[in-house]
Amino acid sequence: MKGEQLVTLSLLLFAFPLAFSGEVLDAFGKPVLASGKYYILPALSGLRSGGGLSPVERDETYKCPVVVFQDLSRVKRGMPLKFSVLGKSDGIVYEGSQLEISFVDKPGCATSSNLVGVGDDFPLKWIGIGSAKDHPGKKVFNGYFKLEKQYKGYQLLFCPANVITCFNVARTQDQLGYRLVLTNGRYAVTPVPFQLYYVTFLPA
Repeated sequence: MKGEQLVTLSLLLFAFPLAFSGEVLDAFGKPVLASGKYYILPALSGLRSGGGLSPVERDETYKCPVVVFQDLSRVKRGMPLKFSVLGKSDGIVYEGSQLEISFVDKPGCATSSNLVGVGDDFPLKWIGIGSAKDHPGKKVFNGYFKLEKQYKGYQLLFCPANVITCFNVARTQDQLGYRLVLTNGRYAVTPVPFQLYYVTFLPA
């Protein structure tokens, strides 16, 4: 993996009254719903801000889009995702909620579109989708995601099962775009605000 400086992913925090209730808000100040579908896009415009999130092929030897990348182009919105609160079928997403995140559409070659941690050990492993069958020769870490409010955003974290420490979701530039990786904070990271856009309709 061709690494550059890691960039922490966060979700844009808007100064609406609801923000103080602990509800996670979308780009228009509305509560994020577990039943909704959302694009995750950068809040800041710039040549290096990047675009939306999508699963892509891991390498030339494994032709299945199971690694999660942020597009290099800021005009690409990626694929919509949905949030599921563990233990609940619907409702509002709150800061600190234990979340399952998945792409709305599943690649036909993958076992699922659920986001998971992948690699041999931590830190600087990456975010993928599916299960161990989708990442031959690699270890898959099941667990949950959560959002923690920080200055100018919500930090996205991944908490592996049976591990006390949660890991920051960050990005590093790869030949295919900005690969989402996991870091334990020992590496310098620069916050990049992201925002959620509710999907009113899906492209054909």
